[in-house]
This record gives sequence, C-alpha cells and structure tokens, in this order.
Amino acid sequence: MKNSLKSWTIMLSVIGILYIPLTALYRYNNLVPVTGIVTELIKTRTRIPYYKFRLAQYDNMFYHPGRGTLTLFKDELVQSDAPVEFYILKGDTGKLNKGDEILYMGYENKDIGIDVFYSITKPGLLIQFLTLIFYFTIMCLNACCAYRYREKWAERLIVVYFLFFILLMAL
Repeated sequence: MKNSLKSWTIMLSVIGILYIPLTALYRYNNLVPVTGIVTELIKTRTRIPYYKFRLAQYDNMFYHPGRGTLTLFKDELVQSDAPVEFYILKGDTGKLNKGDEILYMGYENKDIGIDVFYSITKPGLLIQFLTLIFYFTIMCLNACCAYRYREKWAERLIVVYFLFFILLMAL
C-alpha cells in the first residue's frame, strides 16, 4: 500500500505539472490563420474588457473572453481598413461562414501565449473549478506523502502545487 500511494502521487503530480504546457503546445500547433478586414468592432464595458469583431469576408462574430489579469497587458484592438490576421482552432474552421461565434487567438500575431493559456484554463467556470480541485487534491496527496514518507520531493511539490493553485485563482 505504501508504494501504491507514493507511485500514484508521483504519477498524478507529473500529469498535473505537464497538463497546461502540453495542452498549450497542442493548441498552439492546431491554430489556423484567418485574414480579413474588420467591419465591426465591439468592446465590452466590463472591468477587464474583451472584444468581439466581424470580418468582411465571413459571417461570423469572432471573440475571445479573456477574463483574467493577463488580459490587461494585451494591446487594445483598433479598427482599421487594413487586413488583420489572427488564429482560430483547427476544429473551428468548419464554423466559418455559418454565423456562429468563433474563439480567436493572437490578434495581429500578438499575445498568442496569453490567449492560448486562457483558452485552456478559463473556458468556463466549471472547468476552472475542476482544475483547481484537481490541483488542490494533488497538493493534499503530496502533503500525505511528505508526512508519511518524509521525502523532500513531496515537500517541494506541495509548494509547486500551492503556487499553481494561487496562480490559477489569481490569473
């Protein structure tokens, strides 16, 4: 039983640490560029604003509800007659010209990392809550291992997961 708790804790800890970077890498590699001229640009009146816009070439409304603190570091979108380029996920290319709202990332090839991060961690309140519960559970498992086996790796992973937990709540 001792080795089972230790091995499960190590395995879950590695999965938890690699989840966000590997998912971000996968999404980054599945981005498809879209180019067009912005005809309509809507800025929300929330504390952290986000934008919706429409292109002349497509019937869709493109949006990215970056609801976190990192969104404040992004540049403000400006409507112009020049063509703009941004990215959408490969799975959303079937929605083009169907009038659906599509999530965009990296408007004018800027801030792609922030947009990809928020598409993973903040797609909805339930996903964010489940991710926080998962990280808190792993932190508790590492605390059990640190107490039971007196191992330094478990103590270090407690700190790592505590930082993950705080960062996901704050960002």
